[in-house]
Amino acid sequence: MKFSRLSIFSLLLIFLISACSESTSEQEQAAAKSEQTNTEQVTSAVSTEQAGTEKVATSSDDSASDRKELFSILISGTPVGKLEVVHDADNMQIDYEYRNNGRGPTIKEKVTLGENKLPIAWTIEGATTFGNKVDEQFVMAGGNASWKDTTGTGSTVPEEASLYVAQEGSPYQLSIYARALLADEDRRMPVLPSGELRLEEIEKITLSAELGELSTTAYALSGIELNPTYFLLDDDNDFVAVMSPGFAIVREGYEAEEERLRDLAAEYAAKRFEEIQKKVANNFDGPVRINNVHVFNPATKSLTEPMSVTIEGNKIMNVAPYDPDASKEDVEIDGAGGTLIAGMYEMHGHLGQNSALLNIAAGITSVRDMGNNNEVLSELIEKIKSGRLAGPRVIRSGFIEGKSPFSANNGILVSNQEEALEAVRTYSNGDYYQIKIYNSMNPEWVPAMVKLAHENGLKVTGHVPAGRRHALAIAPDRA
Repeated sequence: MKFSRLSIFSLLLIFLISACSESTSEQEQAAAKSEQTNTEQVTSAVSTEQAGTEKVATSSDDSASDRKELFSILISGTPVGKLEVVHDADNMQIDYEYRNNGRGPTIKEKVTLGENKLPIAWTIEGATTFGNKVDEQFVMAGGNASWKDTTGTGSTVPEEASLYVAQEGSPYQLSIYARALLADEDRRMPVLPSGELRLEEIEKITLSAELGELSTTAYALSGIELNPTYFLLDDDNDFVAVMSPGFAIVREGYEAEEERLRDLAAEYAAKRFEEIQKKVANNFDGPVRINNVHVFNPATKSLTEPMSVTIEGNKIMNVAPYDPDASKEDVEIDGAGGTLIAGMYEMHGHLGQNSALLNIAAGITSVRDMGNNNEVLSELIEKIKSGRLAGPRVIRSGFIEGKSPFSANNGILVSNQEEALEAVRTYSNGDYYQIKIYNSMNPEWVPAMVKLAHENGLKVTGHVPAGRRHALAIAPDRA
């Protein structure tokens, strides 16, 4: 049986292990025990909390306790929305909304803090990025914690002080969590419905603006997502910013620091992934033989008999029947009768630094990226090529979008046909496989864009521009 000399990354060893899990999440167990009681408790307590919050929101008797925080939301440097927080004593009202590509969340929250500054009432209403209704509630009363979210209802009696982690809360929840964790000796706290939050200080950062310099501290919060969330607090532990490589929310007046903050988030994450790779990655100077594996043949949809696969550098050098008595000169990996399959392709990805290593762990060795922040993706590709970060091969699409109130803020945004054609020329530098035309593009510009792309050896893909029929978009010269 012959196999071609493929790249090492085109095969991934997957051991098929069957296991039955009899465990159920703490949230599901709690919901199963007392769903009806919990619903009644949440509804009653939240009604009381809503009335109290409305009263606080319209009261101005105690002006010293009134405080408003304003933040700008930016995607790749483009303002797309606002986050507004109004404080009155231990009550907060939070409005969070942005639009990118014509969609985004609209969230209104009311939070009441108890004597220990942990939330005792929290309501979240509105809609998710894709329009799903949000109606989330939490209340702590008489030592009993009750909640309702999209998974159902639940309740428990916490044995110690615990934070509720909101399912659909705004990023301002980071401020609530951070204040509680900073007051805790080891900066760790159990959370509801289950788990633990951990806060780690990274470094001191000074932000500059016309308002003056602002001293801040960068933190990493772990325990909610697969990767930490990076954000800033000022010297009073008030919220300043949250950032990722392509997205940032920044205190109003300090928007000019947005790009710098996104770069910091990328660097923080890169250092973390480097540490992970030191623990889990192996580098071999000589051949590596994977023994006793069944190789999946996608052409015949069948498995081979036990085989040995030898790899050297980035090439598969040999696939042969497994011989337990073969030479032991190579580094050997015991496949234990498992299955060796081809590395998988993600055919529609938007790759980010936080997902690069996770793709490899999931068996994705190549990604066709269908639109991204060009600068951010270029930097990530260089990190992967240099070996600093593990990640898949990336086949790039040159994203071109027309400027409109509904624009997606990726790739290159254009205002006229000449700019659109110049964008095609930019993507003709050899780094891109195709161009991708997006929703807000003027349909009249598309034929010239397609013609120029084909002349430069680029494929063309995309969304049908708004207001254009499919047939006209696919074959404009035949309409």
